[in-house]
Amino acid sequence: MTRKWVKRIVVVVLSVIIFFVGIHFMLRVLSGTQWANRTVTEKLAAMTGRDVRLGRLDLGLNRLEIENFALAKEGGFEQGTDAQVNHLYFKISWLHLLHGDIRIVAIRIDGLVLHVVRNAQGKLNFEFSQQDQEPAAEEIAAEETFNFSLGLRAKELALRNTHISYRDEVEKLRVEIKDVDLWVRDFSLDEPFEVRLNTSLVLQATGQEQICQLGLV
Repeated sequence: MTRKWVKRIVVVVLSVIIFFVGIHFMLRVLSGTQWANRTVTEKLAAMTGRDVRLGRLDLGLNRLEIENFALAKEGGFEQGTDAQVNHLYFKISWLHLLHGDIRIVAIRIDGLVLHVVRNAQGKLNFEFSQQDQEPAAEEIAAEETFNFSLGLRAKELALRNTHISYRDEVEKLRVEIKDVDLWVRDFSLDEPFEVRLNTSLVLQATGQEQICQLGLV
């Protein structure tokens, strides 16, 4: 009787492993197709009301990889882009998630360019119409409970070749953060972690411009 139960347990465990491995590889194969690329692009375009471009998508059970993503300005890509990313890699540990911890193995972003503009009417260029709706009280309570109950840790966070600009047409202010090189190791909300940062900051207000270099180790 004991041997039968052992065999059954082994069969169940192997079946579960094969099932998840199969789903993982199926997702990676499907995400690399033109159909998946077109579907994701259309969904993002519908959510933002903007033209969206996506070069490559690679999705698995615990990982996401994107190349050459771009979000157009209002009016289309002929007017330029509000956001673009050359490469994004995200990987999470499901084993730790089962124990109530969000353990991120790695987040690597390369070539992020972000242009934020506040126009003369005080509206930001990233205020999409779908985001104007207020969430229900039940959704807010659920999000607060979820965020409170789970710990967040990340083995590696890396941000390279990043350029972020902000232009305020109301306050006549322009801020640029250029050539950002950020690396964080063993990030945690309740423990010390290692950070390295190099960037340059440009601040322009009322016709005056100031430039400074920032470094943090």
